[in-house]
Amino acid sequence: MCSLPTSACTAKGGHCSNTCTINEVPYYNLCNTIDCSCCVPKPSCSTPSNACNAKGGYCSNTCGPNEDAFFNLCSSSVCSCCVPKALCSLPTTACTLKGGYCSNTCGSNENAFPNLCMSSNCSCCVTKPSCNTPTSACTAKGGRCSDKCSSNEDPFYNLCSTNLCFCCVQKPSCTMPTSACTAKGGHCNYTCAANEDSFYFLCNSIDCSCCVKKPSCSIPTTACTAKGGHCSNKCSATEDPLYNLCNTADCSCCVPSKVNVYVTYIYKVAPALN
Repeated sequence: MCSLPTSACTAKGGHCSNTCTINEVPYYNLCNTIDCSCCVPKPSCSTPSNACNAKGGYCSNTCGPNEDAFFNLCSSSVCSCCVPKALCSLPTTACTLKGGYCSNTCGSNENAFPNLCMSSNCSCCVTKPSCNTPTSACTAKGGRCSDKCSSNEDPFYNLCSTNLCFCCVQKPSCTMPTSACTAKGGHCNYTCAANEDSFYFLCNSIDCSCCVKKPSCSIPTTACTAKGGHCSNKCSATEDPLYNLCNTADCSCCVPSKVNVYVTYIYKVAPALN
């Protein structure tokens, strides 16, 4: 009979039967007849194992969301060794040396560094360098570090703590005199007056001009004086204008009109001769 025990099946910790239950493993050729199986209870997943205990875990069919599952450390292949996940808040030397802390998520003002904390789903969160933090390179240029420069500042790159920062250096003042402009008798400014000529590249910045006073039309010239005239913007009705004899193109050399000279001769000089 199938229910008769055998020493071979008993030694296995089982019993002989025609059918085994779902929580039993059937072993053949250990009972009295070929249609009998030796039914041995499946190992319980709750049965502890030295390998799993050494990992700080316990054996189970399923592990929780805050646990890591390790295989082949328990009594059967359907069991896992469930080990609590390392707490993200636990500090590590590697992360602390970087000036950070371990967390599941880092803030928008923090850089996330992997592989420096206790588990793979943790990051070492390190505060991003501030744009306001001064650097020796920017300070040496007479500037300040910022994420944005004002309109009266020139931005210089790669002199601050991050590539998102600029070294903002004050633009040279347009009113600051330069030897080149002073030698020309001018002054530096953004715009020149109507009675001034603009000369470029003589001041501190490209948006500045060297403003030099236009020559006055009343200033005499040798060429005009030799003609018996005087320099002016406008000649009178009794004068003839001669061009290109004065300091500027809009000046004329005004000489007495030939007609006026003749009339003066007839009415004043001729009678006196008689």
